[in-house]
Amino acid sequence: MSEQTPLQWLKPKNDFVFKLLFGSEDETSNQLLLAFLNDVLDVPEGQSLVKS
Repeated sequence: MSEQTPLQWLKPKNDFVFKLLFGSEDETSNQLLLAFLNDVLDVPEGQSLVKS
């Protein structure tokens, strides 16, 4: 039996994992969420979404 890495069993599409990654109020989670939104929304360079 092979060992699984966290990425194999913690799927980002899972609601719990998504909230864990993007729903916290800590600085790392906020930066990750902003980077994700900027990439998904294809925001042009220099017009990035930022935390206010």
